[in-house]
Amino acid sequence: MKFSKNSALFEICIISVKYLQMKLLEKTILMATTQENIVVARTSHHEKNSRLKALFGHSKVRISLLSDGTLTSDRKDPLSATNDGINLNGATFQYFFPEERFFFAYRLLTLITALSSLIFFATIVEWAERMVDDDIGVKSIDFLEHLQYFSPVCIWIFFDLVRGQLGTQERLIVKAKDGQNVEIRGGLPYQSQHNLSMYLLGVGLFLAAIFITPEESMFATILGIVIILALFTMYARGIGFLAVKSSKNRSLSLNHFYFALTKILYEDSIATQHIEEADLNKFYELRQKLEKHQLLLADVASSKEIFASKSPSLIVIAIGATTERLMRNACDSLGIKRKHNARPTLQTYINEYQTKKSLDEKSITQLNLIREFRNRATHHFNIEWDESFIVLNQFCQFVEWYAYTHT
Repeated sequence: MKFSKNSALFEICIISVKYLQMKLLEKTILMATTQENIVVARTSHHEKNSRLKALFGHSKVRISLLSDGTLTSDRKDPLSATNDGINLNGATFQYFFPEERFFFAYRLLTLITALSSLIFFATIVEWAERMVDDDIGVKSIDFLEHLQYFSPVCIWIFFDLVRGQLGTQERLIVKAKDGQNVEIRGGLPYQSQHNLSMYLLGVGLFLAAIFITPEESMFATILGIVIILALFTMYARGIGFLAVKSSKNRSLSLNHFYFALTKILYEDSIATQHIEEADLNKFYELRQKLEKHQLLLADVASSKEIFASKSPSLIVIAIGATTERLMRNACDSLGIKRKHNARPTLQTYINEYQTKKSLDEKSITQLNLIREFRNRATHHFNIEWDESFIVLNQFCQFVEWYAYTHT
């Protein structure tokens, strides 16, 4: 089989992926430029526990925790009947791990599904070759042979539809101070294994679609195109990580999101911390230095969160967001035209800036340190107060460089 015979199918795949990439990038840029508060953490609420049922309707809802302690979503439910979000200050949280209602049956079906998907992945090429060689066709007498190859798909579909009755999703219950209760649901037990089985089946079907599309068989060509389009529809929401890689917009697992809530909202303020007097004096000294550049920072909303936050992790996140915005402004001041598919990250702006003007080693070191600490704060929320002082000191020096160079 020659590669040229499948060029139409590859063209469909390329166009589909590019379309998805543009849509995701538009959402990322929009969120980065229109959000007044910093998005501290994100997770997803899953209304339906079946991947197949989730294809019908918008069942996956993005949940965001903002720096002012507000919980918002990209549509009304599950956060009450308003898009204004819920104020979490003074709220309480309860997290429940996913559980199996029928321990043996659930784990046995999980194991069978994983093994059958591996078998399918190993044998689907043989099925495609037999289809191309007309060893098996579309007659009724060949039905059992087709079923033999595609039984793993039937097993996966069956388990996907019934696993919600055999187990319970992980849950995060939020009880707000004003009396509102919100339940955010995540995945079922062994969700990653179930997803891996789905991906193996999907790749196997994709390979089969490529192999069974000879020009001389109209049926095989149509079947191959239908399989590819169906797979694209099914995975369109799940392959975002291939299109836009941005750590600050990464969705956290529900238990990690719960950790972020408790760590950031319940963190004691700097006034109650046992901090060395010298470090505390340095903190207020840096604050006074930054106040001299108040006009410069006034247009950057995230800068207001640096000293308004009581969590060192949130301070670092705010510093990272402010630095990113300042570097974007620096690139704009040099007349740099941004590529339409460029990721709106600090590293992108550093690279763009250096295409027109070089950065000294000191500035590069400061920017990289801020970027690394911000990533750690976003992913793990484990920044200590003394570490936040280090980042604040580097940020202060960066602002002084920016003020001298670009104002």
